[in-house]
Amino acid sequence: MVEMGAPTSRIQRMIWATIANYLFYCMWTMMNKSLFAKFPFPLFSTMMQMATVSIIAFIVVAIRGQPKPVSFSTVMPLVGARSVDIGCGNLALIFISVPLQQIIKSLIPIFVCILQVVFRRRYVSQPVWISMIPLVGGSMLTTFAEGLKLTSIGIIVELFSVLGRAGKAVLSDGLLNDSGKIDTYTLLKYESPGSAAAVGIMASLLEGSLLMKYVMEHSGYEFLYHCAYSALLGLLMFLVQVSYLELIASSSAITCQVLMNVKMLLLVVIATILTPTGVFTVTKGVGIAVTFLGGLMYSWAKQREMVAKQREAAETIQ
Repeated sequence: MVEMGAPTSRIQRMIWATIANYLFYCMWTMMNKSLFAKFPFPLFSTMMQMATVSIIAFIVVAIRGQPKPVSFSTVMPLVGARSVDIGCGNLALIFISVPLQQIIKSLIPIFVCILQVVFRRRYVSQPVWISMIPLVGGSMLTTFAEGLKLTSIGIIVELFSVLGRAGKAVLSDGLLNDSGKIDTYTLLKYESPGSAAAVGIMASLLEGSLLMKYVMEHSGYEFLYHCAYSALLGLLMFLVQVSYLELIASSSAITCQVLMNVKMLLLVVIATILTPTGVFTVTKGVGIAVTFLGGLMYSWAKQREMVAKQREAAETIQ
């Protein structure tokens, strides 16, 4: 899954970003699921988390020095995509289980390929398309029948999250790699406040009355505890977002999402270990093997593309 032919420093950066993202994302997802079981206001909690990310990003950028100015209109589409991704993703956890959510999220690489072709006019080779079959199919097989909690509204909401995640990956790729090399922290500084405001509006419309009722019926200490816990999750969200954007900056949107599918396997294994009723079945094993095969096929396809580009460059020079 490493893009062969890339500079060593770039590969090392991609490896470290992948490891960090795997670790922080697993912690963030499990802790969110635990929070929503006691405090069923995912949009409000997401707003708190995004606000925390904004504060941390502003502090980091201030310490690092004045970055290249970025207009808000440049990151506005990314604000919308990320708000849909995280807001709908957390909202879906109310209606569906983590395994079912991961099954639906396994479709993201295909959506990324489609968006790259349609909106960015980026060519996606046939071998890459073919590698999506075992990659997505294996991911689905791994979590199939794993305590699935099925509701139509949950599936629809999660599909919106998938579309938002794919859009976020494609837009981030363009901003980080094509638009004057905006750095990760600057992008978060400009994008996170808008995302927090957008999700905040969604929270007030969909959860406002229920949240007020909750505050009236529960102690102030309990509400403040959940707010503080959401802020802690905001720190994890910041680490997830930084590692995610670093991964895109050191590879591409499609490569990032292929690695995210492999990350899903780790999340399923961890959930199996931590859940008392979790069992590692033959179906899971086959799904993991098929997904890994898809990752190898993708890596092979990207290697062929890299070699072809190097050959063309050499012929041009000659």
